[in-house]
Amino acid sequence: MRIAAAQTPEFRNDIAAALDWAEDVVVVAAAEGAALLCFPEAYLQGYLADTSAHDAAIELNSDAFAAMASRLSRPGLSIVLGLIERDREQICNTAVVIADGRLSGRYRKVNLLDGERVFAPGTESPTFETGGLRFGINICSDTNSPASAA
Repeated sequence: MRIAAAQTPEFRNDIAAALDWAEDVVVVAAAEGAALLCFPEAYLQGYLADTSAHDAAIELNSDAFAAMASRLSRPGLSIVLGLIERDREQICNTAVVIADGRLSGRYRKVNLLDGERVFAPGTESPTFETGGLRFGINICSDTNSPASAA
């Protein structure tokens, strides 16, 4: 199985530019036979850890997210994409898994740093599957917690 990691510039609060760049990366990863492509933490909106994060957050059940997932879809390729998620009144530093043009699941960062108090912490550690590979997700400081590997 081929796994790809996207090394990207930061598009602070410019979702259209981030999606354009991501689509180019997705095309290359799919052409090179990747089954899983991972983007950085908070890639979609940029790492916004202040009040601007509220305005940039996206709801995962929105038409905008569905259109984005469809746009990035390629047969046989699952994508882990970092973004700022809105869930009612709270926002989360989230990594979504997109497969077959739709949301397969999400992981919300659990171990927030002091400067990330704008986000609500996650409480779950889901696992995902693609092409026979079962995997979990950690975001940044989550890797410092032994419980994250359980």
